[in-house]
Amino acid sequence: MGLDSRIGQTKASVFLKNPTVIPLISLLDPRSWIQLYASLMSLVVPFYEVWGRGATQTNIERKDIHDMLGFNRPIGLSSIGPDDYVMSEAYFVDFLRFAFQHGFDYVLSWDTPTYVDMPTEISWRNTIYGIDQVRRTIKAGLPVIGLLNGSNKEQYGKCADMLKSIGVEEVAIHVSEYLRYRRDRLLMGLMWDALKIATSKFSRTLIVGATDPYLIRYPLREACPNASVSGLCWFIDAKRGMAYSTGGKANAYEKDLLCSCAS
Repeated sequence: MGLDSRIGQTKASVFLKNPTVIPLISLLDPRSWIQLYASLMSLVVPFYEVWGRGATQTNIERKDIHDMLGFNRPIGLSSIGPDDYVMSEAYFVDFLRFAFQHGFDYVLSWDTPTYVDMPTEISWRNTIYGIDQVRRTIKAGLPVIGLLNGSNKEQYGKCADMLKSIGVEEVAIHVSEYLRYRRDRLLMGLMWDALKIATSKFSRTLIVGATDPYLIRYPLREACPNASVSGLCWFIDAKRGMAYSTGGKANAYEKDLLCSCAS
């Protein structure tokens, strides 16, 4: 199925059922290909992992991403990456080329560095840069889930209004940094500000960096019952030996675990 034939169904199928989990998976590590074992509505692939890796890109050259991953539902490409990558014109150009070459259904655009300890004028300048990149992505013809950027409540609100003004209907929030330091009241307050703005102004919200089961089940589910979540936390934890259960987390490298499931 070609890209053109999928564009029309993307809006309806990416968030077909809310709330839902849309995992990030790594093209560089097939152990993360959870779609082989679970029924999922969508997947997201991080572009930063493969940018500049000639050998890796050669391996999927001329391959549709759906064929490579054995997944016939929508697959998105995420722009989220290191600061020097996302502010690079070369990264942006290669991002668009990669999305078209491999038949991605939608993209998360555009990530920019905006931190709470950054001067507000710099974070706003970077936010505007991100809006411009979203505009260019839409003009190129790719379905976009817009990334909400900013370093304070006012900037989040302005960014949301600008995204809506250029036709963005679905938005994503990258919350990894906030969750990593979730005991910090300032960072947690900013995260909730962003979530409230996103869920009030957009039809659908994707929370990126939130696939820790505790966060899905409790604070995020309670605050944003209709939002979807995405991220690679689950796989990062798995590589560290962390196993999830209804009782919480356990380190499989340090303890013997008994499991009743068939596999």
